[in-house]
Amino acid sequence: DLPWPDGQNWGGPRGQPSVTNGNQITMTGQDVRSVQSFAGPLTISYDLFLPSKTTTDGGFYLIFFPLGEPTNLVANPSIELYMTFSTVTSDQMYAFKDRSTPNLFGPYPFTVNAQTVYHTSVDVANNGQVAWTVNGQSIPLSNSVVVPYSSYQLRLSSWQPTQVWQVSNFTVVPEPTTGALVVGGLACLFVAIRRR
Repeated sequence: DLPWPDGQNWGGPRGQPSVTNGNQITMTGQDVRSVQSFAGPLTISYDLFLPSKTTTDGGFYLIFFPLGEPTNLVANPSIELYMTFSTVTSDQMYAFKDRSTPNLFGPYPFTVNAQTVYHTSVDVANNGQVAWTVNGQSIPLSNSVVVPYSSYQLRLSSWQPTQVWQVSNFTVVPEPTTGALVVGGLACLFVAIRRR
């Protein structure tokens, strides 16, 4: 679990620490990040589940960021893949380079339903080009969605701070050759970091 980012301009709730149970992480607004560093080509896959829509809007993000980012800040620079829902407008998918850069891709219409498992696959080519598939549907990312780092860590993020998301069966193939080994998948891939 990562501490709530110090730089967030948000006056509402600050989320709850993520809970790991076997190969599942339940996230309620606070991020987790990988122990390992990675380099392409590789395939990231995971199942994403939204138990219920308890907030007006919400989102889940897979974030690629360079090594050495402080744990108490929002990762920047980064490449971010967003899956968002809204009960006011429409559900959408995006790709960002960082929080201050216009969209690399999106908004792309995509329905996010509660009580549905989203089988997600993200391929990163040797040159950093990203391909994204959800439940067998290829998301037509633009050629600008490229991870620009030779090695990177992964961060999972959820929004809003009271909205629950569940991630399970998280795998990276091939497994990294640096850092801690992945034993039993998700539980060892992500590290818990707590404020003292």
